[in-house]
Amino acid sequence: MTEHDEDIHKALLYVTGLCARAEMCEQEIREKLRRRKLDTRDADRIVGYLTENNYVNEQRYASAYVRMKLRQGDWGPWKIRQGLVGKGLYTSVIRAAMAEVQADQYEENALAAARRKAARLDLDDISDRQKLYRFLCSRGYESATIGRVMHTLGTEVAQADTDAPWEE
Repeated sequence: MTEHDEDIHKALLYVTGLCARAEMCEQEIREKLRRRKLDTRDADRIVGYLTENNYVNEQRYASAYVRMKLRQGDWGPWKIRQGLVGKGLYTSVIRAAMAEVQADQYEENALAAARRKAARLDLDDISDRQKLYRFLCSRGYESATIGRVMHTLGTEVAQADTDAPWEE
């Protein structure tokens, strides 16, 4: 076995170990191989092997990525989609992974994030409501979802005000 073949074999063992521990996309694998100074042709062979043997599966990766970001609760659909685009996945793969999620899951996450943020804000103040809106936009939530969340928070605040005991 030549030194070059030995380097390829070590790189293959390295990336199969990584894939066995965590889902990885093709772009991440190629980046790891580039750092090990493997040329593109050798990286193509290794990625081909990993794909053939189901170590790397872009659809499985995209689904796991979406589930992870939903579980963390901070990212909305636009930010998740952009994260997947940044990983170099095809639009069809991204669409299929995003379709696995119910729309109400995004709204529940948006409401939870808004409640956490609103605890430090005065929602009677227009500038604080704008801060909350921008915060949810930056997390990747859609305008319609943000509108429903803002309405729900407004209702909760109004309800809390009516439930408060009279102060004398």
